[in-house]
Amino acid sequence: MDFISNAAAGWLSDIFGKKEFLEYDRSQRRLGIVDAAQRSLELIQADPETSAALNAYTKGVNAYIQQLRDKDLPAAIRRRV
Repeated sequence: MDFISNAAAGWLSDIFGKKEFLEYDRSQRRLGIVDAAQRSLELIQADPETSAALNAYTKGVNAYIQQLRDKDLPAAIRRRV
């Protein structure tokens, strides 16, 4: 998820330090996804019903992940022992 978020925000060249990502990053930044996400968050937080529903959903996803065994998790998020 982190990679997808950073790619959508246009931060790949910042992370990887490669010029190859500059044009992609520029086009992503022009789309304004970070600003749109911030405005969406503000609208969600302003509506108690929507905020409660999304918080409940998040808690459910996290509860599901917590009950998984390490072998069921993707390698990138396996629990460290």
